[in-house]
Amino acid sequence: MYGRTSCLSFYDNLREIVLRKRIAKIKQKKRTLIIIAISILLLILGINAALRSSYVSDAVKGYVTGWLEERLGEKIVIEGFTFHIFPTYLEINRFSISNRPRFKNEKVLHVEKIKINFRATALIYKTLMITKLQIQNPHVWIEEDPVSGDNYSALLERTIELLKRPLIKKLIKRWVVVNGAIDIDSRKRGLTGEIKGLNIDNRTDIFSMEHKAGFNVEDIMVKLKSASWHSRELEGNVRLSRKREGTIVLKNININDKSIGTITAKGFYKEEEKRLVISSLKGDILNGAVTGELDVSFANDMPAYKGVLDAKRLDPDPLLSSIAELPLIKKEINFNVGFSGKGFNKKDIFAKGGMSGRFKPAEDNLKGLERAAALIKGFDADFELNNGVLNIGRLSASSEKSSLNLSGVIDENGGMNISLVLLSKDINEITSRLNYPHASGNMALSGRITGLLFEPIVDAEFTIKDGAVKGVSAPTASGEIYYKGDVLSVKNIFIEKDESEYRINGSVRFKGADDGINFSNPYFDLRAEVKDGSPKDIVAIFYKEIPLYMKATGPLTFKGTLHDFSGDGSLNLEAGSAYGQEFDSAAVTAHLDTNKIAFQKIIIKKGKSALNGYGFISFKKEKYGRAGQKAGWSGHLTSSNIELQDINLINKRGALPVKGGFTLDLKGKGDFQRPEIDGKILLNTDSGPGEIVFGIKEMVFSLDAGLFAKKNRISGEIELKGGLPFNVEINLRDFPLNTFLSPYKPELFSSMMISTTGKIEAEGNLRDTDNITASINLTDINADIMGYKVFNDGDIVVRYSAGEAIIDSFRIKGEGTAMSVAGRLRPFKEYNLNFSGEADMKITRLFTKELEYSRGKAYAAVMLSGEWFEPKVRGALNIKDGALRSRTLSQRVEKVNIALFLNEKEIMLDQFEGSIGGGTVKGSGRIDLSGFRFGRFGMNFTVSNAAFNFPEGFSSTIDANIFLQGDAKERLAKGDILIKKGEYKKRVDWKSALLEFQKVRQPSGERMPIFGDTNLNIRVEGKENVWINNNTAKLPLEIDIILKGTINRPIIVGRVEAIDGEIYFRKNRFKVISGRVDFTDPERINPVFDIQALSKVRNYQINLNLTGTLERFNLTLVSDPPLNETDILALLTVGKTTEELAGAEQAVGTTEAASFATGQVQDVIEERLQEAMGFERFQVDPYYSSSKASAGPRLTVSKRFWEDSLYVTYSTNLATTEDQLLQIEYILNKNISLVGERDEIGRYGADIKFRIEFK
Repeated sequence: MYGRTSCLSFYDNLREIVLRKRIAKIKQKKRTLIIIAISILLLILGINAALRSSYVSDAVKGYVTGWLEERLGEKIVIEGFTFHIFPTYLEINRFSISNRPRFKNEKVLHVEKIKINFRATALIYKTLMITKLQIQNPHVWIEEDPVSGDNYSALLERTIELLKRPLIKKLIKRWVVVNGAIDIDSRKRGLTGEIKGLNIDNRTDIFSMEHKAGFNVEDIMVKLKSASWHSRELEGNVRLSRKREGTIVLKNININDKSIGTITAKGFYKEEEKRLVISSLKGDILNGAVTGELDVSFANDMPAYKGVLDAKRLDPDPLLSSIAELPLIKKEINFNVGFSGKGFNKKDIFAKGGMSGRFKPAEDNLKGLERAAALIKGFDADFELNNGVLNIGRLSASSEKSSLNLSGVIDENGGMNISLVLLSKDINEITSRLNYPHASGNMALSGRITGLLFEPIVDAEFTIKDGAVKGVSAPTASGEIYYKGDVLSVKNIFIEKDESEYRINGSVRFKGADDGINFSNPYFDLRAEVKDGSPKDIVAIFYKEIPLYMKATGPLTFKGTLHDFSGDGSLNLEAGSAYGQEFDSAAVTAHLDTNKIAFQKIIIKKGKSALNGYGFISFKKEKYGRAGQKAGWSGHLTSSNIELQDINLINKRGALPVKGGFTLDLKGKGDFQRPEIDGKILLNTDSGPGEIVFGIKEMVFSLDAGLFAKKNRISGEIELKGGLPFNVEINLRDFPLNTFLSPYKPELFSSMMISTTGKIEAEGNLRDTDNITASINLTDINADIMGYKVFNDGDIVVRYSAGEAIIDSFRIKGEGTAMSVAGRLRPFKEYNLNFSGEADMKITRLFTKELEYSRGKAYAAVMLSGEWFEPKVRGALNIKDGALRSRTLSQRVEKVNIALFLNEKEIMLDQFEGSIGGGTVKGSGRIDLSGFRFGRFGMNFTVSNAAFNFPEGFSSTIDANIFLQGDAKERLAKGDILIKKGEYKKRVDWKSALLEFQKVRQPSGERMPIFGDTNLNIRVEGKENVWINNNTAKLPLEIDIILKGTINRPIIVGRVEAIDGEIYFRKNRFKVISGRVDFTDPERINPVFDIQALSKVRNYQINLNLTGTLERFNLTLVSDPPLNETDILALLTVGKTTEELAGAEQAVGTTEAASFATGQVQDVIEERLQEAMGFERFQVDPYYSSSKASAGPRLTVSKRFWEDSLYVTYSTNLATTEDQLLQIEYILNKNISLVGERDEIGRYGADIKFRIEFK
């Protein structure tokens, strides 16, 4: 047991000793390692301290700076250089590369800090393994100049060369850019801007040949400014997402502070093919959608590319607003374009596509150009870009009534050559959007657009048809326009209307204060030539239509803006009228500017009258002795003579009985609210001289006038304020009252004289008639009514106050006349008057000219009461034992007794009795009455056994029953007339009757003024004792006709028939076999004849047949034994045939033709010759008279009369009163003409020329 224990103890001790030795060795090694580690650490710290020392740092910095400057060729500045061993990294502070002197920025590149973390052990394997490259606050300045080139190309090439040097293998696991910035200033491309917030975190080795992995670029701020975009800015954020295939996302793009949207591009880059493929491009931009593809090859020096871009519903406002101010119109643009090219030279790019758009206003209250642009509903276009030239195959835009078509090219420099066609069915669609809705018409405009894209030149011609401005028509207008820069030139604008012509030339400039274009304040420089223009039309366009009827000729000019302008005009006016006043000629010279319109000369002439003037109307405040007055005026009109007969207003209702004229001197000034006027008129008339002085001062109008030899005076004043207080006093002395009344009713007062003497006074307020007081006191009134004299019986006294006129005394008297008026009335409100008395019937001639004679007495008592426009009339009128004679019928009515009664509703004709032509006439009836207005009426008149001599030569005895009915607008006379006995005895000369053939075609010019338009429906019948018994015939007639039409234009329908009797012609009696005259024409009196008669001359029986109308009749003559019609006419005329007259043919018809030449017609011819104003022929020839053996000049004159039916030639020897020749040819109708003559020795000869139609 003991031995066993000892053995175990030995082994334990041995293990302990070995273990202790091992532990001692380990401790020794630890101490060695610690010493080594401490030594290494001290060494590293020493090296690190050495490297961080300024000496080493400056040495390394100097070496690196020199090394880089040598290889990059630019000045390098490094302000700080630090190397860390643990962790291992290199830090460079404020690293910069200087710019070249010819560029304006001091530096090309400046980096605040560059920190390079790398693995030092990798250097053993000749590999620079950069675990992280961090660049903080880098700033790059890129400059381009057309002359100096750029500041980055050479530097970039050397940098790439340096990185490609195979000195050592380079590997970058991660590189980071923090807050980078790029400034761009390209004067060559017209582009400036900056890219800020460039933050890149890339985990792809940039030296690797594989670039399938993406990298992150987050929220880069891009801000570009392009001169070619008219200084508009592009801003946006760009985010590049890390994906296997590669994705680029552009977010929050802004242009001109407007959001554009986001674009996402997916693609990859193939290094072996050096090809970038964007397989999918999508964007939600400009409120629309964009899709596309892009393939770019970098195999050659210049990149080659091709692609397709498609867009739907884009709103281009943010892009287009970079070019110009755009209207508030919602736009949707669609386009599809395919493109390809090499590099970015315009000539190396090809594109082709189409574009369309639709527009609608974004707001309802658009104005000006915005409203005009909103007219466009849409457009369509096709284009192609090739070799730097943009070809526009078609660009058409349209509105509801207009269309615009463009086609042409735009070259690489922006030069344009584009054709333009604008058509509008109504230009009101365009002008109304420019706040001028008063123009209309069809317009066609065509031309070309040239110049540069942003400096266009437009040259076009236009025509407008069926145009109008403010209702003033302009049937045709045409002209040329030329727009360049900021000037619109108008040339040969020609406007024609009826006989008026307007030609306009000039320019309109749209220059703004900053040398830009400003459409809101254009500058005009226009000239117009007016020929036979219409001032009425011109004024209506700028003001309103006023009654100006004249033609004007002359030049007009207008210069300036709408707020600062001037214009001049000088117009000569032909005969015309203004406000109803006619004139023969006028001339106006005027100047217009911002402050006033000045009429430098006004001359108006009419007959012997002439008016001259000048003046101005100011649009701004003027001072005429009163501070702060409103827009004023000044004028002076003078005339040395104005004839009263030349003033249309005075003679509107007829010529004044007063003849003469006056002089005028009228001055005025002030403002329109407080004018000052001084005027003086000196009258010189056949009623004596007169003077009128009037004026306005201190807002008081004053008048002082002396008229008719200054025996009648008017004086008074009106204050032109408040209620218009006034006072007037009129003193009359033998005042010719008919002078002022005759223009209003000339048929009543022109043939009478009325004079009055007295006084009229009035005062009060014109705007308050109830407070006006007035008095009329006429001491003498004398009237002469076609020889019947009436005068006043005592003073006529009328008072007016409190709105009521009171007639205190009003009595007139004359031979057999005594009338009085009494009562009161309130003008325009009510009546309360009494009329009573008796009057001689001669006074009725005052009211109608139809009565050429009247006798008897009328008794009247009438009461007028009630409302002004609906008065009540009551009373009675009686005529006892009167007599009347009508001018039309030349018939006298004796023993006239009339009884009229008036109640409030009607006038009752209770009695109308009289004696006419030995018979009687009776009547009765009623007329509806409403105030002074006559309503419907009905009256019945019965005539018994009355003898008439109407028409002339026809005496008859008739019975008649005539009923008149109707109202003020339409009247009808109907009834029956029975001719109990009638005979037409007036001698008829057949030669005079032939002369009357043409006259019966013309309706009578005389008209009955009162009842002339009364419709007729009266049957006239006569079966027995109705004869024609004169030198031409003795025929019993049967008459059955109806009178239609009106009294002024009667129409006859019916028949007049003769079944027996005789017709006489040159001692030849023709027995009437049958005769009939039918009236069938419902439009006029045009009788149709059918007469057959028989006569026997010598041994010949002659049958006569006459048919047709007065205008076209046929005469047929047949004899037994048979003869030709020439023989028959000779037989009837001279009793012999032509064979029996052989050798004396000239004697055929001599007796009749000679009587025609020397009888009644000769007197008519002499009268016509005396009235003739000219001759058809006037000739003087040398003449020798063999009968008188004398020589001398002969005068021959000829003239046509009576619508070329009568041709007269007269010839005489001027050396003697003898040798006179007279030749007359009268064309009765196309069938018959008569020729008669008297030769130089007094012999007479005649012929009858016939044109016979045989049936």
